[in-house]
Amino acid sequence: MVYSAEIKLLLIAQGMPDLHSVPGALTGFLLRCRNLVSKNLNDQAHSYRELFMANKPGKVTSILRQMICLIDGGEWEKVGVVPTRRELAERFATTTSTINDVFTFLHAMGYVMSKGRNVMINPSRMTIPALVPSFDHYLQQQGLTPFMQNVGEPEIISLDMKVAQAFDLPTGTRAVRRIRVQGEKLGNQLIPYRVAETYYPEILAVRYLARMKQDPLFVVIDQIANDTGKAITKSSLKVLTRFPDEQEQSLLQISLHVPVTELFRVSYSDDGTIIVFSRIILISYRFTLSLDTDTRLEHSHVDTKF
Repeated sequence: MVYSAEIKLLLIAQGMPDLHSVPGALTGFLLRCRNLVSKNLNDQAHSYRELFMANKPGKVTSILRQMICLIDGGEWEKVGVVPTRRELAERFATTTSTINDVFTFLHAMGYVMSKGRNVMINPSRMTIPALVPSFDHYLQQQGLTPFMQNVGEPEIISLDMKVAQAFDLPTGTRAVRRIRVQGEKLGNQLIPYRVAETYYPEILAVRYLARMKQDPLFVVIDQIANDTGKAITKSSLKVLTRFPDEQEQSLLQISLHVPVTELFRVSYSDDGTIIVFSRIILISYRFTLSLDTDTRLEHSHVDTKF
């Protein structure tokens, strides 16, 4: 009887037979394979399948394309839950390690999202502008139901050196700080889009502090415009792209491998009064960043107009 190399390796990995009982010209090859697997015969992840898996990056790319086609075709639309890694590994004749790599890309591209121990189909993959005067109003205009949740309570603070430098403001500047998770409500599901850490000059916003605590949807800049006549007409902007920290992963319900865009924005009225300055963390795949620029500017920042 002539055995294939795969069958011989499986025999050795599972039972370690006497090599003389395995005919063929692959004895030297089998010895090398036995040395590889004999370190831990009970670890099936490093036995037969692992030794014969070739071109893993190509395998990941191939499965990723197939998964995207399945998701776009509505394969799991009714249940919304993607099969387990083990089930997918069996379906695509690969390892759970490879499926983990595929999931990393699917998360980063916005096709799936984590919910508890499950991986869910992302029900909303629309791309929206990163810079809008009122995020919740914009979502309503698109026919979506916005949700906003306070992270901690709004409070009056003095800017420390790190925060002040990020906004090019003096250390110790007094401001009302408000941190919120913002996103879409889809049925009973809350889908986070961004975290907004917003600061308002104390002199303009202290009167609204109680209202901010009570109502996460309260639009402070609209109230400032109504009460003072000062409205936002321009903003300076700094943009960074990075991976999220642990708190951002938790608030945005994303994994470490999903890129985020970090915006530092200072917004002014026509007379140069600072109305609001914000640090906004966006899930990158959900947003486009559109800028109106003046090519005559020689400054390092970009002016954006609403």
